Amino acid sequence: MPSFGYLLKMTEIRYKLGRLYDRIFGCPVITGYDRKIAFEKFSRRLIFETALDAGCGEGFYAIYLATKYQESQVDGCSNDE
Repeated sequence: MPSFGYLLKMTEIRYKLGRLYDRIFGCPVITGYDRKIAFEKFSRRLIFETALDAGCGEGFYAIYLATKYQESQVDGCSNDE
C-alpha cells in the first residue's frame, strides 16, 4: 500500500501536469476518476423520468444512473462495435 507521502507527491505532480496541459491546450485534463467524481456530484441534484446517454461507450454512466434512479428509465446507445 502506498504511503501518504507518496500519494501527496503524486497529487502534487498530477496538479502540475494538469496546469501545464491547461496552459498548452487551453483546457484542463479530465481523467476518468475526475469525471466520475464530478458526475456523482452533479447527479445528486437530478430529477428526471427518462434519460438518454448518447455515445455511452461501455455504458458506465447509464448503468450508474439506472442503479441510482431505479424509478426512472435510462437508455444508453453508442456506435462502438
